[in-house]
Amino acid sequence: MKYQHLGDDTIRGIPPGDLLVQIRETRDPNFVRQGPDIKTVAQVTAFDAILGTTIIVTNFDSTKISIRIPEGTQPNTILSCAGKGLPLRQTGKRGNLYVEIKVNIPTNLNEEQKRKIDEIRT
Repeated sequence: MKYQHLGDDTIRGIPPGDLLVQIRETRDPNFVRQGPDIKTVAQVTAFDAILGTTIIVTNFDSTKISIRIPEGTQPNTILSCAGKGLPLRQTGKRGNLYVEIKVNIPTNLNEEQKRKIDEIRT
């Protein structure tokens, strides 16, 4: 990016130079950029997916966002947080943050826990 006349102005009698700015975007393993939109993943328990809950997601800029997980949320559901993505330089509006919900299924239940879940199932 070039900003005219915002560069070095230390020499008297010579107008300031141009300021050249190079921006490098680094990758974050927790986020995928899609234009101004950002996609991330959040983990919830099977019980939270069944009953619904509220989770806190840390956005790419370290802000905390409260997200309501609706009752009966299915695995791989994508929830949208409008205006929580990257800002558009031309308009100042922001893209969206999309949160894909991954459901953790317990794998090491004891016999009592299995029995209780079986009671609920029937």
